[in-house]
Amino acid sequence: MPRSDREGQAQRLALRCREDAAKAGISGQDLETAAEGNLIGNMLQALDDAEFRQMYRDQMAEQGED
Repeated sequence: MPRSDREGQAQRLALRCREDAAKAGISGQDLETAAEGNLIGNMLQALDDAEFRQMYRDQMAEQGED
């Protein structure tokens, strides 16, 4: 996912997370506490981490082809 789209995607994921939590009877405050008050920031970090892991796997695969 392009970096320019990540903040919007993180906001959408956080909204879905909040909705799912509410359906499960988890309060928004408890969710934010679990996310250490930074749900969207945590989503952005997860997207960055996933990109890094994918880049690493791609690089390792390319090295294996050589």
